[in-house]
Amino acid sequence: MDSLQAAQRPFRRSICDGDDVWPASLTDDDLRAIAAIDAAVRASEPHQLPEIRKILGDAPALSVAERVRCWKRLVEDTETGVNLHPGEYMTELGCREYVADRLAQLPDTLREKLMSDLLDPLDARFKLATVDDGGDALNREVKLGDVQDLTWWWRRRPISFGPLWKRQPD
Repeated sequence: MDSLQAAQRPFRRSICDGDDVWPASLTDDDLRAIAAIDAAVRASEPHQLPEIRKILGDAPALSVAERVRCWKRLVEDTETGVNLHPGEYMTELGCREYVADRLAQLPDTLREKLMSDLLDPLDARFKLATVDDGGDALNREVKLGDVQDLTWWWRRRPISFGPLWKRQPD
């Protein structure tokens, strides 16, 4: 969001983390629905050290917006050829999984809006920057197990492996 857009749109962080991620099409009620998920996650998190809680305040350790940021970063890194370690790559795929799980908790209209305005374009970019290998490459690196039961993003690998992917066939 550029500075002109930011000046025209009130900063709504007081409602929900993610003003830098959420599409402008989201209403305050949409943000409240996302914030309710974050609140439920926060309530279910085990007691954390007081020092960490001072930093996080009432926010969950990782909000839905933070997981979207991680997915967006992975998409950008994969597009530009940043060579992530397979474990890091897997962690970021886990963020996409988390977002998918949380979207299932939202009303259909909000879920569809987030998919069409935010996630579908990111997913399409990720597909262009990766290869569907059925999950073989990642499974060799981090032992995912039966990838057939996993969501499509777990079955994709970067187009180019780079030196951090050690177990690839010659």
